[in-house]
Amino acid sequence: MTISKGKHVTIEYQLFVGDVNGEMVEETAENNPFTFIFGEEMMLEKFEEGLSDLKAGENFSISIKCDD
Repeated sequence: MTISKGKHVTIEYQLFVGDVNGEMVEETAENNPFTFIFGEEMMLEKFEEGLSDLKAGENFSISIKCDD
C-alpha cells in the first residue's frame, strides 16, 4: 500500500533538532506509534511531502527547515 491522500498513516519516528547528530526531542515506538490521516492538512506540508508515495514498511528520513 502506498501513502496517498485520505489514507490512515501509522509511523514510528525519532525527531531531532538540528540534524541526526543533534538532540533527540521526541520518539515513538512500536507499542505507541503516531497515526494521522494523510492529506488532511493535519501535518506540516513538508512532512507530508517527505512521506508521499512511500510504501508500507519503507524507512524514511525527512529534513524540515525552520522556515517551513
